[in-house]
Amino acid sequence: MKLVVSLSFLVLAAACESGAPGGGGGPVPAEELGGELGRASCDRWAACCTAEEFMDQTLGAQTEEECVDLYAGLLDSLLIPPLLDSIEQGRVV
Repeated sequence: MKLVVSLSFLVLAAACESGAPGGGGGPVPAEELGGELGRASCDRWAACCTAEEFMDQTLGAQTEEECVDLYAGLLDSLLIPPLLDSIEQGRVV
């Protein structure tokens, strides 16, 4: 449950990161969503957190690149497969 809540927060936080009203630069294919969410979240944490806060928020990642690799990997393995399955089954559009 904690992982689901954490991933949900990450998705919501990343959705608001572009600073532009209504979102970012256009649609993102579901297959690329993990990387895009990872980049948006890590970019925001890097911009607004101290080094210690950044490491706390990013499960110990010390650089933005490490953060993106970590979160994109987690999302690609935990979030994207069920999302793609739901799209294929017609449960998500």
